[in-house]
Order: sequence, then C-alpha cells, then structure tokens
Amino acid sequence: MKYLFALPLAIILVAGCIQVPATGGGLIINTFEPDFLQVYSGEPVNFRLLVKNTGSVDATDVRPVITGVDNWRSAGGTCDEWNRISASVPYLGIEGGSKNCVWTLDAPEVPEGLSTTHNPTVRLYYTYRTNVVKTIFIASRRELKRIEDSGRALPAETKSSTSGPITLDIKSIGPIRFWESSVIFPLEITVNNVGGGVVCPTVNDCEDGQNWNSLKMEIEEEGITISECRLDEVTLWRGKSNTFVCKVTVGGLSDITSVMKTISIEASYGYFVDKTTSVTVSWRETGYGF
Repeated sequence: MKYLFALPLAIILVAGCIQVPATGGGLIINTFEPDFLQVYSGEPVNFRLLVKNTGSVDATDVRPVITGVDNWRSAGGTCDEWNRISASVPYLGIEGGSKNCVWTLDAPEVPEGLSTTHNPTVRLYYTYRTNVVKTIFIASRRELKRIEDSGRALPAETKSSTSGPITLDIKSIGPIRFWESSVIFPLEITVNNVGGGVVCPTVNDCEDGQNWNSLKMEIEEEGITISECRLDEVTLWRGKSNTFVCKVTVGGLSDITSVMKTISIEASYGYFVDKTTSVTVSWRETGYGF
C-alpha cells in the first residue's frame, strides 16, 4: 500500500475537470415591512412578509416568527408554518417558489405628546439540504503511461453541487496513480455559510438556541473507505466556514485497470435568517376622529 499525495506535473496538466459552480441561496426575506412607517397608538398595523426560495433544493419546515412586538396586541392576521417552498429550476427557466403572509397587530399606547420607534424583527426558520458530487480518476502506472504515450487526454473529472445557504466543496489531486492493490489519498472538504444566517443540525436546534454554527454531513462510500474526519460534528469558525482533510482508501485495484470513483456528500440542516423593520408610534388623543 502506498500513500500518494502528489503527481508529476506532466500528468496533472492533461487531466480535465468539468465543474458546475454553485452560488449561495436558500430562503431569503424579500420584504418585511409595515403598511405605514408612522402610526398612532391603538391603530391596527399590517406587517407584510414575502419569502422566496433562491436555491436549488426545496425548503421544508418553514416557520416565520415575529419578535420585538411584546407590547403590541394581536388584531387577527398571523403567519403560520409552511410545509414546503419549492426550489428554482434554472435550466427550465422556473424561479423558486415564494410565500407571503401578514401579521396584524394593534400599535401600543405611548405617553401623551410622545412618539416611540419600534424595530420588529422576523426570524425565518427552515430545513434545507446541500449536496456535492465529485468523480475522481484512479489509474495504474501502466494505464497512465499508455494514455500518455497515445497522446490522448485523461478522462475528465466532474464536480457538481446544489446551491443553498451552505455550500460544500471537495478537492483532490487527480488523477490518482497506484501500483499496488490499494491506494490512499487525501480529500479536502470545505463548508461555507453563504446565506447570511445561522446553521444548526436541525431546525429545532435553531429554535431552541442549541448547537448554533454546526451541522452534520453524510458521505456515500461506494467502493471506498473514508477515515480520519468527523462528518457528524462540523463546527463553522465564527459561523462562516471550516476546511478539513479526510483520508480515502480504495482497494481491490488491478495493475492493468483504471476506475472512476464517485464521492457524494450531503448535509441536511436547520437554518434561520433575520430581517428587521422600523415603525414609529405616536400618541393620539381619542376623539380627534382621524
């Protein structure tokens, strides 16, 4: 068994890689605002919320919660949980789904002759999923030499990932060359929070204030063994990112063959984003008739 962490430059130059880039997305709060920026005490106020899915995966368990309105009184309208908001399908020209709702609240009383400014906040919880798939070309010394002598290009490695508030990336040095029945090589995994919010293992963790800035991942190990990394407990530095290296072992290799191995990683997680608005409440003497 040999450890292989680098390859001759001539081989690396002819290797191809087709990559489908991913961009940040997930649920975004397009609008959260009152129907009037200045209201009077006791006046009913509609806080309108518009949410859109800008990622490539359906959002589930969507729960909007309004805070900063403890001294406001409910006047009817409310925003309930949404089971699902559909993803966009760019190649068909289909945009992500959107949902809207309204909280109706009576403005609080204020002291005579005064105005107070309030800053209600909506917190949007939801469950999301991110996937990344990468193929890695593994070949014997004999096979690589045959391809090089023939002047043909090596098979192209591919990488594809979904877009969402969390992005995953896989990096490896390819092609991987072997000369025994097994080979070991490093696999670098990078997790980035690009959604502007907070990630948690589950949406319930997010709501309970537990395990913020952490998530769990699963890797599909078909014909390979992954070790020396903990995917069940990944913490993001300052809630933004983390990069770590796993060890990949591939066995059952033959000196006259080459294989294309596919590595698939999935992260399913809870997430939340906030948006704050502002409204000024002024005192109004009863009987004015306006």
